[in-house]
Amino acid sequence: MFSKTEIPFRLEGLNSEMKLVYGIFGQPKLYQNGIELKKEGFLKMKFLIETDSGKEYMEIKRGLDFTFSTVFRGKKQLLEKKLSTLEYILGALPLLLIFVGGAIGAILGILGANTIYGFLRKEKKVGIQIIISIVITALCYIVYLLVALLLTLLMY
Repeated sequence: MFSKTEIPFRLEGLNSEMKLVYGIFGQPKLYQNGIELKKEGFLKMKFLIETDSGKEYMEIKRGLDFTFSTVFRGKKQLLEKKLSTLEYILGALPLLLIFVGGAIGAILGILGANTIYGFLRKEKKVGIQIIISIVITALCYIVYLLVALLLTLLMY
């Protein structure tokens, strides 16, 4: 369930094999012909790639829909299929912790949503999707309550 996701892709006008690898934790990594490329910049995921005409920049973006895309030569290309409305609703359940849990709730909510969305991209049986989403959401809330209880006990 917590394995890394690998997305092989091709870009128009580029004869290289590209691959995006990401997990729940850490930054996504981009490979060109099996060689890991170094990310440039602090906030943006920009990579300098080899093309037939020299080196050019390509940017990897992750939208609010938790879907990766690439921007190369001014063209945006989705790297993953968008989820269904039901899948987005199921994945958003842990995000409700943002409203009740402050910074700790936000961190746990985002990690939970990221975990659920990663699972939903691989599993297409609705019954299993619902069960796993509820279990992960419940775990997020339980961890939040335990951390809040621990912090409360430490303060007194």
